[in-house]
Amino acid sequence: MAPRPRRADRPPPRPDRGGRAVHRRLRPRHPGGQPGAGRALPRAGGGGASRGRPGHAVRHRREQAGARGHPLGRLRPRLDHRRPLRRRIGGARRRGPGDQAGRRHHPLPRRGPDVKLTEHIDLIGSGAAGFDLTDPLDCHVYLVRGPAGAALIDAGAGASARQFAQRLRGETGERHLLLTHGHADHAGGAAELARSVEGIAVRAGAPADQWIASGDEKLLSVDRGKAAGVYPDEYAFAACPAVRPIADGEQIDLGGGVVLRAVATPGHADGHICYLLDAPEGRALFSGDCVFTGGRISLQNLHDTRVPEYAASLTRLAGLEVDMLLPGHHEISLARAGRHLRAARDVLSRGLLPGSTT
Repeated sequence: MAPRPRRADRPPPRPDRGGRAVHRRLRPRHPGGQPGAGRALPRAGGGGASRGRPGHAVRHRREQAGARGHPLGRLRPRLDHRRPLRRRIGGARRRGPGDQAGRRHHPLPRRGPDVKLTEHIDLIGSGAAGFDLTDPLDCHVYLVRGPAGAALIDAGAGASARQFAQRLRGETGERHLLLTHGHADHAGGAAELARSVEGIAVRAGAPADQWIASGDEKLLSVDRGKAAGVYPDEYAFAACPAVRPIADGEQIDLGGGVVLRAVATPGHADGHICYLLDAPEGRALFSGDCVFTGGRISLQNLHDTRVPEYAASLTRLAGLEVDMLLPGHHEISLARAGRHLRAARDVLSRGLLPGSTT
């Protein structure tokens, strides 16, 4: 057997994956002359010497250092390319079909699914002030379906309008777009929907219908939104000449006991309309930006925000018996929703205004 080479004759150390030169054995040895001299100390909590790949001992020491809070322990997490990335819903990772070990995947394009709320109501759009299903500027966009037709409640800011149009074209019967008011996050997609969906009836309360038809960004407060950073400077509201006014109390029958009724609720903005739905599963109020869960409101410093009219609208809504509250942003309520409307009324009865949100 050939004698062991001297230290100067030994081959250079093998680099680990990080490019550092390390020997396999980095743990201290027993002092010379003692039993077991020349052997590596056994690993804590286990037996035998380290016999892993080059750099294994270094990684082991890093893990131990990390457990003690040492800077060496701040290792970057590794991605497992065998598992495809999927959009998370409710905090859980969804595994895609056909996952195979060793197969590389790329993230799916960002696209939100429809959310079925009830038998006749779907949530098909929602932005950063909601559930991030579609463009960040979008309000909640609802699809109400009946045997004789379908209606969209609001149109979003515009970037997702083609997606909404495709969804609406898949429904049979009459098609309606019912706008709660003229602000861009609710009505900006109306023009694209009017172009893309044949025969669609676009409705809004007066005088907002005229402002939407002309695309006047000052009357629609788009200029104030840009100044406040709500909308980017390059955003442009697309005029929708097809819009027609809808009157307080007007009904739209979608068949099968699914009936929508317009409820005039000015205050947040001139021409604001809520839509009251009677359906087999219960009564729902699409409240736009008039009232939100917890009795909150949206009182803004705009030319058509009017406090007395707002208070009267909230008092009117509190007199309705509703099961579901489906506002234009934030949370939704699918049961016992009347408590939110009464909460706003109770604050008004004390001579105060409910808490405001954006």
